[in-house]
Amino acid sequence: MKPKYLFPKDYMADPSANVFNGRLYIYPSHDWDAGECFDDDGGHFQMKDYHVLSWDDVENDDATDHGVILDVKDVAWAEKQMWDNDCVEKDGKYYLIFSAKGYDGVFRLGVAVADNPYGPFRYQGVILEPVVGWTTHHSIVEYKGQWYLCYHDCVPSNDITHLRSLKIQRLFYNEDGTIQKVVNE
Repeated sequence: MKPKYLFPKDYMADPSANVFNGRLYIYPSHDWDAGECFDDDGGHFQMKDYHVLSWDDVENDDATDHGVILDVKDVAWAEKQMWDNDCVEKDGKYYLIFSAKGYDGVFRLGVAVADNPYGPFRYQGVILEPVVGWTTHHSIVEYKGQWYLCYHDCVPSNDITHLRSLKIQRLFYNEDGTIQKVVNE
């Protein structure tokens, strides 16, 4: 297969990919050209929402864009920079774990839930704070019956944001399907 742009009509990056019910879903960040100058804090990245793209046949079909599945205005603490995200399924619910920058300048990981992999997702709460060093580029995985959050921060490098180390932490779901908050120590 010759490489191709999955959705050339818009700017999307930082993909996580999953197969749910035999269909490929890609959850990218959504870049907006806001005309901001480059800075070391990523302020020129103006991601303000997430979309999900899906296919039955990647090689022969165009992507289906399911539209906005979560917007920054749906998350009271989030101001901007909705960066990388990941989606997992547990017990028939789909959990979108996302990173965003708050009005206080601190990144957090939030979670939103939907009844299907293409949303729309309903904001549920924060699951990790603080995020040290921009964002986490995280993923969630089930391994031997337990759930884990894999992410990185820059604590070992004395908070040099581009020198990050990987962390893994156990994740717990409550009986009502919500995820317990994790403290980044």
